[in-house]
Amino acid sequence: NLEGLVRMGWPNVQREQFKGKVRKKVWDVISDELGAVDQEMVEEITERVVDAAEFDTRYRKMFSSEKER
Repeated sequence: NLEGLVRMGWPNVQREQFKGKVRKKVWDVISDELGAVDQEMVEEITERVVDAAEFDTRYRKMFSSEKER
């Protein structure tokens, strides 16, 4: 909804979309490697990667699609 976008602000929307991509990738990697996924661990790793991606384009590129680059 447009009102929600306005209230939240576009940069926050973009961050949340990016966070969703990171979370999915982290979830996939951890479930493949560890079998049992710990939701808390996934969230902590996701937050750290998203924070790092704000300042380091290498992290951003790892999780962006070809059309976003």
